[in-house]
Amino acid sequence: MKKSALILVACAFLIACGGRASHPVEATTAFDDQLTCDHLRAEMDVNTKHIADLMDEKDHSENNNLGAGLLMPLYMIDLSHSERTEIEALQKRNETLTDLMKRKNC
Repeated sequence: MKKSALILVACAFLIACGGRASHPVEATTAFDDQLTCDHLRAEMDVNTKHIADLMDEKDHSENNNLGAGLLMPLYMIDLSHSERTEIEALQKRNETLTDLMKRKNC
């Protein structure tokens, strides 16, 4: 019984420590004007897929934090919101790409 409780606490601790640093993209780059319509579309597709992946990661980490919150102190739960920061940056980048596509008549 003690061993099971120890394993449960250890797992909860590992789940709660799942935070990571965010790595948001820049809305503009120095090479934006050199991108072709195909490049712009491809980057938007990649960004959109990345946003979907981050949404899944965000949902997963929120579920982990909810369960861990029952067992761990609040200071150990991931509250960094790194996924949200990256999603917002990707959305801004996609807005920039959309504007570039309009300017280039893509």
